[in-house]
Amino acid sequence: MVELIIQLVNIFLLSLALGYILSPMVGKMLLKRKNQIAENLHEAKTTRQDALENAAMYEEKLADFDKERGAILARAQEKARARENDIIGEANAEAGRIIDRAQREAALMRAKIKDDIKKDMVTYASAAAARLIAENMDVEKQDALIEQTLNEMGDKTWQN
Repeated sequence: MVELIIQLVNIFLLSLALGYILSPMVGKMLLKRKNQIAENLHEAKTTRQDALENAAMYEEKLADFDKERGAILARAQEKARARENDIIGEANAEAGRIIDRAQREAALMRAKIKDDIKKDMVTYASAAAARLIAENMDVEKQDALIEQTLNEMGDKTWQN
């Protein structure tokens, strides 16, 4: 039993000596580890804060993008409406020019038809005169022939 007590005392003294020798090294390692963990925590907090700031900035940029997109769309729609109005105005102007041209052509056609009718009247009158001269008619026959020619041509011919 004395040996057991001596062994226990030896173990106690050896533990005390080892504790005294090793405790500064273990303390330094624990302090170093503690500082590294604190540094990692601080770095994680700053990284998280940066991430939150970036997320807020991106949200703001997205909101600005939506506003800008809406403004661009509104400008594009307004330009499209203006272009549509321009095209409609050009089409109306072209339609007006076409109508004016058609009216001028119709007036020219009316004038040409009037000229043709006048030429026909001259031709009928010449033919009537030729008949009168050929037959060497008397006044009564000449009047009847002129009356007949006028009836063939109609009253409307003389009114134009």
